[in-house]
Amino acid sequence: MFSKGDRVRLTKDTRDIRMPWLFEAGETGELGRLYRIQDGVEVWQCILDKKREYVAPLPGLSQPIIAVYSTGIEKI
Repeated sequence: MFSKGDRVRLTKDTRDIRMPWLFEAGETGELGRLYRIQDGVEVWQCILDKKREYVAPLPGLSQPIIAVYSTGIEKI
């Protein structure tokens, strides 16, 4: 269904387990690697386009990298 490099949009609000921030439906990004398949649902790495100051490990802007279920994204 999905493959690495696909451009995607979040279809619902998403919260990554490593970050307390909410990523809103409609945000776009690119799929990285497939983490795993859990209960028949793919879990993908997603590099979001919208840069954020508070996500950066070093001062400056950074693109958030989150884990998303394939059921919460759509190809664009």
